[in-house]
Amino acid sequence: MATQKENYTTGDDSFRSCYGANVFIGQTFTTTSAYRIGSVKLKLYRVGNPGTLTLSIQGTSADLPDDSDLVSGTYSGNTLTDDSGGEWAEFTFSSGYELTDATKYAIVLKAASGDASNYVAWRADNSSPSYSGGVYVYTTSGAGNWQAGAAFDMMFDNYTFLVSSVDDKVYSKKLVAIGNNEVWHESSSGTMEELSAANGDIDCSTPLNATEAFQKIFIVNGTNLKVADFVNTKISTADAGANPCTHGMELTGTGGGKMIVDYASGVTDDAAALVYGYTTTTQAILSTDTMTGTNGDGDAVSFVIDAPVAEASTTPHWYDWTPFGNDTTTYGEMPS
Repeated sequence: MATQKENYTTGDDSFRSCYGANVFIGQTFTTTSAYRIGSVKLKLYRVGNPGTLTLSIQGTSADLPDDSDLVSGTYSGNTLTDDSGGEWAEFTFSSGYELTDATKYAIVLKAASGDASNYVAWRADNSSPSYSGGVYVYTTSGAGNWQAGAAFDMMFDNYTFLVSSVDDKVYSKKLVAIGNNEVWHESSSGTMEELSAANGDIDCSTPLNATEAFQKIFIVNGTNLKVADFVNTKISTADAGANPCTHGMELTGTGGGKMIVDYASGVTDDAAALVYGYTTTTQAILSTDTMTGTNGDGDAVSFVIDAPVAEASTTPHWYDWTPFGNDTTTYGEMPS
């Protein structure tokens, strides 16, 4: 499901227009997190036939579009409503684009043809524009001649990239081999590397079952219950604080990196713990970060990563397969 991100949808009382080879309009915005942008909705209508519309996301220079498209999508302008109240038209990006947190970008709208009698109108707030992350921008003489128009904020709505079907998903597969009390994995195409932490931690002379799921290998080998984790970032702390992590909560580092908690080795207050989670930002988790978030009970979580022992962004990991946090009271016992 796509997630709504930056937007401005209030005070819709005016419009700005664009057409032809030189009259472009746009809106700058500032990201509230790092994410892959998948689509943008604009509130539009047409006068006459403006032709194919192109919406692009551009970087900014001196708070104005830099005329370099990072990603773009199109929409048939001639099919828009001609009602001046407008409609929300969605421009989608086939593979999305990774935006950086706290960075200013520009939404740029262009029409393939048209003139002063055939144009696309983008609804705007002219009476009380209050979007703090950017401004309306325009040019009447093509690229390189952008100006800011502080009297307007345009109607826009950004969304994260949506994987709509199994055919859209990108799969990454690797070979894993187990033998001689060792676990090996394909570190690159055709190259095998030992997961050294697993050496001697299993006994191949006794029955061993290995099941792949969630980008991990789960191993049952007598009393040896193990996980080989190929997806998560691992961090460690000597003091997890008064409130423990819970599965699925988001942690944010002081450096801007974010992770979704998948597993923790312990949930005891103020005790040491290893935390494994999926990073959702291009900014890595840093060994100097303080991690904060709100757990599933609504309690504030805060702890400092051990420096320099943090293992952020190094995979694969090898750890015991236990209930979350090894907390059998809350999460139950493992099957015998």
